[in-house]
Amino acid sequence: MEKKPFIIDLRDLRTTDKEGAFKCPQCGVIISPKDETEEIYEVVMSKVKNSELSEIVLKCNKCKSIIRVIGFEALSGT
Repeated sequence: MEKKPFIIDLRDLRTTDKEGAFKCPQCGVIISPKDETEEIYEVVMSKVKNSELSEIVLKCNKCKSIIRVIGFEALSGT
């Protein structure tokens, strides 16, 4: 029986490269905010707090892992 990967990984944007890209914690594919094609990943959900983005949940299209991305507050300087 093949196990379907499902991971929740807290990713703080302060730990990504300067472009905001990081590797999927399960399969290692590069997930980049510059990729708008949804071939590598898709946005499953986003949360807004006080009119600012606070979190997004992504699905890696290669291994189907779920990744929770946090740390947007650091980008806005708050």
